Amino acid sequence: MERSVNDVNQTSVTKHQLGVILCQCCGEVIDTVPTNGVKTLYGICEDNHCRALSVLRIDAAPAAVMND
Repeated sequence: MERSVNDVNQTSVTKHQLGVILCQCCGEVIDTVPTNGVKTLYGICEDNHCRALSVLRIDAAPAAVMND
């Protein structure tokens, strides 16, 4: 069976969906991403409760101290 160069190139370029994006509040899987290895990324899902918690965390974070 003969394979063309394009078939070989497509096979070598194909990445697997080894990366996952998780909600940092509830742990729900938001999406998967093609990566060369297992990766875990964090974000905020569309749930209103998670969105509200992320806003509260940002507002409650201490301001950076500036040294003159």
